[in-house]
Amino acid sequence: MPAFSFSAEQDLSPSSGLAPEYRLTNIRANFLYGTYFAGEVASGAIAWVPEVRFTDRWSTKALVGISLLKNADRDKPVYFAAPEIQLLTGFRVFAGLAVEAGGGYQKWITADGSIYPLLSVNLLYQFSDKRVFGIVDNVFFGYSALYNILVSDQYKIGLQISW
Repeated sequence: MPAFSFSAEQDLSPSSGLAPEYRLTNIRANFLYGTYFAGEVASGAIAWVPEVRFTDRWSTKALVGISLLKNADRDKPVYFAAPEIQLLTGFRVFAGLAVEAGGGYQKWITADGSIYPLLSVNLLYQFSDKRVFGIVDNVFFGYSALYNILVSDQYKIGLQISW
């Protein structure tokens, strides 16, 4: 007899741990500090972060966002949009604390229109089911290494809302 069997009567609700839970209404907003090969920038970013929770500990998130960056010319700084897409895998270490890691691409909307790969890691403090103000799901600190001419660093601190 097999060690695991499945029957039509088996509970597949997300709380049973046998079916994934989908969360499509996650939005992240953060402060961003970046250091680049010829300068630095303090700015902000916003992202839609749909999530699939496989168990109480493991999840996968797609991050689709945009940030505002600036060129390296200190005399005539020009700000530009930098959309990005990432796939992140999350692991809840213990109640309230989780880590995410993954990668993706960031496109700089500039004259050359370059696309750069990036790797990210985030540390999150997740609030209980009783979210702060009814919508704040977590706060996070993140780091991304952007591989352009040299490795550029992006540090992020922000919050995620869900409804």
